[in-house]
Amino acid sequence: MQLNFLQELDNQNQHLPAAQYQKSQLQAYQGNELIEALPTLCSATDIFNRLVPLQTEIMNNSALSAHERAHLLSMAIEDFFFPTEQHFELAYKYDLMIRQGYSKRAITDVPSMKTQRANPNILFVKGPVGEGKTQAVLRVANMYEQVIVHKEHNKAQVVHLEMRCPVDPTVKSFCYSFFESMQRATKTDVMTSVFRTRNEHELFYALKCAVERFHVGILVIDDIENLFSVKSPQQLIRKIVELSESTGLPIVLSGSNESEGLFKSHAKITFDVLGTGSLDWKLLPLVKLQGDKYVHSMENWDSFVSALWEYQVLTSREKTVPNDFCEALYELSQGIPKLAVSLFVATQLTALYSQKEKITVQLLKRVEKKEFGLVRTQMDVLKRQDTLALRSYEGLSLPSVDSLMFSFQKEAEHRKTRGDKSIQSRVLNFLVDQKVKVDIAKEAAARIVTSFPDVSIKVVLEKATEWLKEHEKEVINSKELNKRVKKRKVTDEDRQEIESTLSEASKCKNDADDDYFSEW
Repeated sequence: MQLNFLQELDNQNQHLPAAQYQKSQLQAYQGNELIEALPTLCSATDIFNRLVPLQTEIMNNSALSAHERAHLLSMAIEDFFFPTEQHFELAYKYDLMIRQGYSKRAITDVPSMKTQRANPNILFVKGPVGEGKTQAVLRVANMYEQVIVHKEHNKAQVVHLEMRCPVDPTVKSFCYSFFESMQRATKTDVMTSVFRTRNEHELFYALKCAVERFHVGILVIDDIENLFSVKSPQQLIRKIVELSESTGLPIVLSGSNESEGLFKSHAKITFDVLGTGSLDWKLLPLVKLQGDKYVHSMENWDSFVSALWEYQVLTSREKTVPNDFCEALYELSQGIPKLAVSLFVATQLTALYSQKEKITVQLLKRVEKKEFGLVRTQMDVLKRQDTLALRSYEGLSLPSVDSLMFSFQKEAEHRKTRGDKSIQSRVLNFLVDQKVKVDIAKEAAARIVTSFPDVSIKVVLEKATEWLKEHEKEVINSKELNKRVKKRKVTDEDRQEIESTLSEASKCKNDADDDYFSEW
């Protein structure tokens, strides 16, 4: 098979930045030009300086027109970045994956037919939509030059490559998406040659050759939840795992909370995907450690809004964020950073074009009511913490703010609730044995245990039996009820009731002149 586009990339690397080598402190990394061409990240200060870019200057803009300031705001807000501890955790893992991936490779390596097996090096980042996963991964990736050239060897090194999982995910569309990202990174035309290759096996082989020849350091695959659109997503997941195994390429998978379900159905895939672990992305947890307990705190949110408040182009502005504005923005966005930023920008644009030149809570609420109706229903569901209604909205879950606090509370109260969970499990098993549907049995068991918290298991089971008798027809399948009626033995009480009914019916027959009882 001819892989002409690979040679084209080799011959068109003059416009790319040249590698600058720094001797590694670790002996295992010394002499590895792929690693020593990377920037040194030894401390949190190094990471912070590379994560936080130089911001667009938006002060002293009063001489500009409202329309010009609107353009300035749109450009400046793209630089807005609020670093948290999770950004540093992601940065450390990302750097570790790249250097470990390169530790068994060399700049002089060439693609070969020999298969080299390695443990999959995969990190899974999951979280609700709007929490900033994609932005965080891109920020961390941009700490490194994307493509550098080793002039002595006339070789290009693609340090990181970002791609999206295709909307119609197949092996072929995955390969096309990869080479499209490669084309953007290297600024060369590889897609023309790629489209000549129609066989997916040849395409995937070409992909692995490209990874090895251009020394790709790490591959980020975003929107992995798109795999839900096919009947058997495991096929492509296995290919992704195979890519990491056969080339030693570290891979970051990023997706919504629902995408976690892609890996749970197959144990081997789960273990392979969690080679480097997973990162549950929660950008703004509204909790803090007080003593040995986590308590509710708005400090993170206040800091976030204070940083956002600096991005103003209005002539009339307060130096500090009003408390009522901070609370109103949280109420309307439910702590989702992306929505909060959008609301803040839209409110400023309205203030600019209406010549009010000031942000107020009233204006914020008016803009939300007028322009953000599409998300109002979802925000109401989040506000009510209605977990059942949330299932209707893909990619949406309870804000990390509340869910993290709940998890801390559960952890602190684990010992206290362990006994209740044991009783609830026994009630659940009892109801399921009685052929009650599982989802109904779970809810019923929870309610019964909650209603009678300080009683013995015997009493709770008696209450469960009483509840079952009252709701038998509603919660048990009609076929099962018919079976029970057939199997049931006639007792003395049943016989007395039948005789009494027949006696009353006979009296009514003698008193009535209709034909009903004669037929009966």
